[in-house]
Amino acid sequence: MFDITPTQFYEEIRAAENHVQTHVSATRDMVRDYHGKYYRSDKGGDLAPAPENHAFEWLALVTPRIIYDNPTVMISSRFSGVSPDILLKLQHGINQWAGAQRLWKTLLRVWYDTAFSFGVVRTSLANMPGYRGFPSEFGQRIQPQWPVCHRVPPSRFIIDPRCQEIQEARFMGHRWIRDKDDLMKAKGFNKKLIQNISDDAGLEHGNEPEFNEYNSPSRKEITGYEIWVPEITLPEAQGNPHFNGTLFTMAVSAGVPEDGNFKAFWIRKPRPFYGPHWGPYSMFGVYVVPGQVLPLSPLAATYEQVKELNAHAVSASVGAANYKKFAAFEPGNKPAGEAAKNAAHGEVVPIPNLDQDIKEVTIGGNDAAVYEYLNLLHGRRDRVTGLNEAARGNISGRGTATEHADAASARDSRLALMERMFGESTRQVLDSSGWYHHQSEFIRFRLGQGAAKDLAPRPKSLPSENKAEDIALDIARGTVADPHGLRELPFSERLEVIKKTLKWHPELWFPSEDPTHAFMSLAEISGVEYHELELIIEPMSMARTDQGMLQRRAQDQFALIMQAATIMPQTPWIDWPTLLDKWGNAMNAKDFTEIINMDLLAQAQGIQEQSALAGVAGGGGGGVPGPQAPAPDQIQAARASGRDLSEAAR
Repeated sequence: MFDITPTQFYEEIRAAENHVQTHVSATRDMVRDYHGKYYRSDKGGDLAPAPENHAFEWLALVTPRIIYDNPTVMISSRFSGVSPDILLKLQHGINQWAGAQRLWKTLLRVWYDTAFSFGVVRTSLANMPGYRGFPSEFGQRIQPQWPVCHRVPPSRFIIDPRCQEIQEARFMGHRWIRDKDDLMKAKGFNKKLIQNISDDAGLEHGNEPEFNEYNSPSRKEITGYEIWVPEITLPEAQGNPHFNGTLFTMAVSAGVPEDGNFKAFWIRKPRPFYGPHWGPYSMFGVYVVPGQVLPLSPLAATYEQVKELNAHAVSASVGAANYKKFAAFEPGNKPAGEAAKNAAHGEVVPIPNLDQDIKEVTIGGNDAAVYEYLNLLHGRRDRVTGLNEAARGNISGRGTATEHADAASARDSRLALMERMFGESTRQVLDSSGWYHHQSEFIRFRLGQGAAKDLAPRPKSLPSENKAEDIALDIARGTVADPHGLRELPFSERLEVIKKTLKWHPELWFPSEDPTHAFMSLAEISGVEYHELELIIEPMSMARTDQGMLQRRAQDQFALIMQAATIMPQTPWIDWPTLLDKWGNAMNAKDFTEIINMDLLAQAQGIQEQSALAGVAGGGGGGVPGPQAPAPDQIQAARASGRDLSEAAR
């Protein structure tokens, strides 16, 4: 059983902080080399020259491929029988939440953490800003909530140092700093213990030596720790699958543990963690180190090579700066010196005793071996990172198209792993948000117009709003039915009534518009648990996409559809949905089959078969002709009117 006495638990926290410190301490050197001496005047004086700013170049090239926009998700069911409306409702809810949260900004900062060391995101429930609350049956207004994602700086993250996999961690958490006055007003905190903690207690315990370097006045803050222990379940949470583990909140007094007066306190009662079984924290990393829980970052893996490259680049720079080339002459032959000094370029001048009294002298500079070794270091760095000249946009023209394609393929393989690892951690963050969206009864908000297109599309029988004036004129002419007697109204009133009738702006709410579902979770409404659903991130939704590539892909898809559409009705023995799915997966177009209306295709294939049978029965002679295949314009007309294609053929 895990020992949760404050003193013993703080020893576990100290060990975890020291473990993280061994990783993040080197990160500070990499960050200083990244921003250089001109980012901060107080941080540049002791920086060694670094002509090769590899971190800046690498991040500038790679970052748009990793995170550039909000991720969009697709929700599907692992089992049959789940209503598509439930899946679409959850899908639109998560996507709208990600946009409102500007999730890409949080993920961008987390990516920079990941590039230098590792990243962490904490997901929890919080009150929705801007809402006064909804009335309840108890006469009180209930404040709606939704998930929030916070970046946890790597230096403040805490994880069990003995585990080798994050799933094996017996605890994880983070360190926070808050005003004492705020904690005294907050619900659930032990105000007596907090009052007795001295101001600014615990600030010296963190892994941030630069924290107090600004000589700012005391803010009367204290340091605390929030720790999630998955193996401890409180009695009140027994048997409830929505509570996973327990949250503990600790604060410490001033000083260090070796002092006799140092103490650690639980300043809040342990509380069940309401959230997914993987906990509130999602860790981001790229490369796995065997036997270690913390990942290896791309910049840390190449930092030693970059330092060597910079050392030789500085040496070559000094040699080049000391380079001098001049003419020396014998002091006794001043005319020779004056002639060499005053000679213009290309001029022919007589100089007596040229070989003995005047010579060209060169000092300093670098020989060819220096530049050859620099080129070797550049090549090694580019080989390890995959950032060759072609990746930087510098095409020399010396390589063949095949060589450039092979180099691009190797580079894309490296980036593909980074995209996959960062995308998988992002998926866990979105899964945490999806869990709260699905399970919490306090999440309630209006859905946008994008959801209305899927969940409440405009009826095909309802004309568009811009047809209102034409309908009003047709009623006046008597060319259309007028069951409501609108013809007797003045034209302006008649037009206003028609406009209101044609409006279609349904109000959709998450999780439901039904008033009987007030303060019910989507899980309760649907009867589906979240583990029965599957969330995936739409391909290319997070990264910056090349406009030329998108245009070429759209053209290819259009050409393929036009070619395939002509033979689909004639080849019913081919499984077209499966074939299109495979092609769509290869082109990162997961919804490719939705372009084809399979019901209309089946009808068209049936008409083709009837036509063929009728032709055989007629023998090609004077028999009764069978139904003919509909022309393309007939198919389009039938689709617009909703008629069966077999009717369009008549």
